[in-house]
Amino acid sequence: MSYQRGIKQESEQPKRSITICVAHDCPLPATFSSDNGKTHFCRAHDGTPATTWPITTERVRKVERAFNAALDLTNATVGDLPPESIVAKFVAMSPEFAPNGKMSARTYGAFVLGKLLERVRPQSSPAPDLSSLKPKDTWQHPKVDILV
Repeated sequence: MSYQRGIKQESEQPKRSITICVAHDCPLPATFSSDNGKTHFCRAHDGTPATTWPITTERVRKVERAFNAALDLTNATVGDLPPESIVAKFVAMSPEFAPNGKMSARTYGAFVLGKLLERVRPQSSPAPDLSSLKPKDTWQHPKVDILV
C-alpha cells in the first residue's frame, strides 16, 4: 500500500506477514528462518528445495485444517488430555493417528504433526497418497469449533 498526494493506493501484490510461510503461498505459520530473519518457513517447507514447494503446499492445503488442529493441541494447557472428538477425527482420517497410549494434548499434537509432515514433505517415500483423506471442510475451525 502506498500514499500519493494523500490518496491511499493499493499495491498490486499484498505483502505477506512474516508469521506465514513464504513458500509458494503456504497457509501454515512460519516457524523457521534460514537467513537471519529475512525469510520464514513452516515445518513442511523448512530445508526443502524450492522446486518441491508447489507440491508440498498442495499437500499441505489438503490437510490444512488437520495441521491447524494439531498446532492448537500443541498449545494446550500442560496436563490437558486431547479431546476425544478431535482424536476421533484424526483416527477417522487414518488409523496411524491413533494415540500411543495415554498422551497429553501437547504430546498428541506433536505426534500428529510429525505424521502429517511425513505425508506432505517431499522426502516421503513413497509419495504419500492423500486421496484417502477426507477433505478439509470436514474439519471445523477456528479453535472454538475444534476444541469444544
